[in-house]
Amino acid sequence: MSQLTPVMMRTAAWLLALGIIVADQVTKFFIRTEMVPGWEDKINVLPVFNLVHYWNKGVAFSMFSSGPLSGPWLMIGISLVVTLVVIAWLMSAWRLRPALAYGAIIGGALGNIIDRMIFGQVFDFLEFHWGMSYFPAFNLADTAIFLGVACLFLDMFLERPALPKEEE
Repeated sequence: MSQLTPVMMRTAAWLLALGIIVADQVTKFFIRTEMVPGWEDKINVLPVFNLVHYWNKGVAFSMFSSGPLSGPWLMIGISLVVTLVVIAWLMSAWRLRPALAYGAIIGGALGNIIDRMIFGQVFDFLEFHWGMSYFPAFNLADTAIFLGVACLFLDMFLERPALPKEEE
């Protein structure tokens, strides 16, 4: 198998990011337009999974949803700075797995930034629960960010530097 060039890896990462942005925005639009607030704000899909209609002004798990950090433009600014850092990491990536992880994080971050720019908050619609214990609602962009970070952690444990060959 031929080795992927850095340009090919970055292209794959950018295509993944674009796919995540499109999938995130399409699913959010569909759920927002099909689940009108006040009509039906929860659909029980499985005994442990619901589709919900939830607006999140904060960050992950609704942290900072009120108070001085809750302004949409401040959240957009912070998200853009973090995204630019991840883009810089992507541009220096020399292996496929981290490049794709960076692409997933970038796509997820930009998907949520789009929501903040348009609505001033992020639309969440996936809700898992066990009995009466509910995990905070999230969306595909959040999932992509989580999976990207998880892949980076996994990569730290899977990637072992090659041992130098002994000279004869």
